[in-house]
Amino acid sequence: MPIRRLRPVLLLASGLLAVACDQSSNPAGSTPSNLAFGAAVSVGTGGGPRALAITDLNADAKLDLIVVYSASRELAVSLGNASSTFAPALRTPLGGAPTSLSLADFNGDSRVDVAVAFEAEGLVTLLAGDGAGGFAPTATAGVTSPRGMAWADYNNDGSRDLAVASASGGEIVTLLGDGAGGITEAVHTAVTGAPVSIAAADLDLDGFIDVAVAPETTPGISLMLGQGTGAFRLGTTFTTSVATSGLALADFDTDGRIDVAATLRAASKVVLFLTSAPAAPREFTTGEVPVALLAGDFDADGRMDVATADSGANHISLLRGDGAGQLAAATTIATGEKPIGLAAGDLNSDGRPDFVVVAQGDDEVSVLLSSGGRFYGTATNVTMAGRPLDIVAADFDHDGNADFVVTNHDLGTVSFFAGTGTGAFGTAFDVTVGTEPTGLTAGDFNRDGHLDLAVCNWGADSVSVLLGSGTGAFAAGPVISVGGRPIAIEAGDFNNDGRLDLVVARQTADSVSIFFGDGTGRFAAGAETKIGDQPFDLAVGDFDRDGRIDVAVAEAGSRRASVLLGGTGGPLAQRVSWPVSGEPLAIVASDMNGDGRLDVVVGDGAGVSVFKNDGSGAFTRLTNTPGRFSPSGLAVADFSADGLLDVAIAEGSATDTVSILHGDREGNLGTSATFVVGTNPTAAAVADFNKDGIPDLAVANNQAKTVSILLGNGIGGFLFVATPTPATP
Repeated sequence: MPIRRLRPVLLLASGLLAVACDQSSNPAGSTPSNLAFGAAVSVGTGGGPRALAITDLNADAKLDLIVVYSASRELAVSLGNASSTFAPALRTPLGGAPTSLSLADFNGDSRVDVAVAFEAEGLVTLLAGDGAGGFAPTATAGVTSPRGMAWADYNNDGSRDLAVASASGGEIVTLLGDGAGGITEAVHTAVTGAPVSIAAADLDLDGFIDVAVAPETTPGISLMLGQGTGAFRLGTTFTTSVATSGLALADFDTDGRIDVAATLRAASKVVLFLTSAPAAPREFTTGEVPVALLAGDFDADGRMDVATADSGANHISLLRGDGAGQLAAATTIATGEKPIGLAAGDLNSDGRPDFVVVAQGDDEVSVLLSSGGRFYGTATNVTMAGRPLDIVAADFDHDGNADFVVTNHDLGTVSFFAGTGTGAFGTAFDVTVGTEPTGLTAGDFNRDGHLDLAVCNWGADSVSVLLGSGTGAFAAGPVISVGGRPIAIEAGDFNNDGRLDLVVARQTADSVSIFFGDGTGRFAAGAETKIGDQPFDLAVGDFDRDGRIDVAVAEAGSRRASVLLGGTGGPLAQRVSWPVSGEPLAIVASDMNGDGRLDVVVGDGAGVSVFKNDGSGAFTRLTNTPGRFSPSGLAVADFSADGLLDVAIAEGSATDTVSILHGDREGNLGTSATFVVGTNPTAAAVADFNKDGIPDLAVANNQAKTVSILLGNGIGGFLFVATPTPATP
């Protein structure tokens, strides 16, 4: 069903969740009363733990723990549950003493794989995950003294590569992946000093991934600019007072550009280099000997914070950001002895960030659960007169506040609710349409500067046009005879005449039809395009980048998704079609991986899948999230404030919940957070209903006769951007 979509700024970071290893309403500067953690609880001892990461390995919506042990020479996986405890470890023997790890899907099977660096042996090994916690090696490359690693697509071939900091080699070694878990080539780039820490992002916004590297004993940080081949050239060099250890990339001053943070180990400080003022570094005191660094919005106030593992002080330091490039005095959290590794994520599904720590002195890994922090509260329900089926959000009355409109399927009406800008809404303004209204869309159809509505009347085989006044009132406009049980509708300029047209999915006619607008609110029938069985939902966009609007269709009866490419003058021409796992009831178009091409997200009875667009209108499955999700509606936004698109799922009658699936920078969907709404949620719309700069959700609950308002907290379950940055303990 139609939804409102938000597009965020792309932000890249190495790792699937927040991980760093050694190799709010409260103003910044105050101690946050809602930011607290329990005592450390051991989840594993012995073996010489060296580096760790957390992610959902087995697609059960629970975070799992991956640890490499240098003394016992093994990789251990502990599958998690929602109570923050872990199953006994599944252990994979390794051929050497591991020093660091990096997680990514290196072989394109939508399962998490791992890269492990062996410093003493001079090797990097890729191990393919089986989706159940097991790993098997697929490729090994020689790299002199490998330390930190950062994965990305460095040569823009669609496969994941690995940039490795070669300490004694004095270089970056880029291992180019073949997309099947193998390595095709090693590209060498010399750098200053002995690099141990590395982080990746497109720092100069030229479409090529760059890296920041820090040497072990020499002060300074080098920004190495990617050339699109796996090689780099020197860009900016930042001068530091002492040698750095951990690195993280994030936007600390909320100017939309990526900044650099690093730990100054010998000085017990964190330094920030802002892109807006690179010559004026800012230093902030941490605990003694900070060796690992995370960046994330830990207190959910929309501003980036910093966490360090302080190996000389046996604690974590949290430094809260003010959104302008300043960090407050550190709040400390006790850990075990000599913490050298740090990871973060929502381990117990309470919407709050937790920490996992490698305490080298105690030879153990421990969990610190958050007991505070903002998160989505209980949904506020707005009572409807009828059974809402579809929903769209926008500022219909020009007051600067987001409103919403729903179709009442049983009453033959639509209801407008004016937003107050606080997350609350006024009384309904109802307009009669046709029998059994289903889908709706909004646009300025008569070009008067006010948003209008077009509504599918499934039972009447028609589309009602409602002309907006700009005050929240709507007047009856033309009624378009459609036929074929219209169920979904979208607006777009399909013939490039500057006037909005309509595209309608006709469920029983097995077709999609275009109706051309004349700019006055009237529409004339255009071309009909036959497709597969029972089209159920639509999404529009220029998928092949030819300047013409195309249409994506969820074909429920044929269990397929398709894209109809727009032709000259408006008719839909070539059809690209592919099978999906179940009966698709929802489809959205969005650039899930930030490559400038619209991808397709499909929700069917078997789960949610992302299909990557190659730019010509051809699609390949990028990720599939099977299991309990039975989507009847989808919405896309950056719910976790990490610069990456996430997907909200209205799960229909299956669970009476909404789930948020968190996206990574490649467009994959991973761990989820789930929120209870009303009975039979059928559609969701995204808007900032309380004007705090964070996307919120409005969910139509058909059987409950309510709309649930979920006010976002900016973490969406977890919210981290960080990089694994090993250094010698």
